[in-house]
Amino acid sequence: MESKDTPRKIADYYTKALAKYGTVLDCTNNAGTQQAKDEKSEKLRCGDDKSDPGGIFKSGTAEKQHIVEVLPKGSAAEFKLLYLEARGEKKKPA
Repeated sequence: MESKDTPRKIADYYTKALAKYGTVLDCTNNAGTQQAKDEKSEKLRCGDDKSDPGGIFKSGTAEKQHIVEVLPKGSAAEFKLLYLEARGEKKKPA
């Protein structure tokens, strides 16, 4: 989607909106080392997410993620909204 608003204004709006799903992660300048690499945890992580010129914001759990990417487009903004739900059986340790 596109907006005539600035990328910062769009990011601020969606950061507040994502808060209802839990802590909001700002993965914009993610170095990939912020969180422990415990793959069994349901805690949401930035992982290797990176946004070239804009920002990526996430909220929820590892299984139910709400993601917003905001990119500058001139003096306006382009943004993408994504809901990701991982489905399937959880594997139990042997």
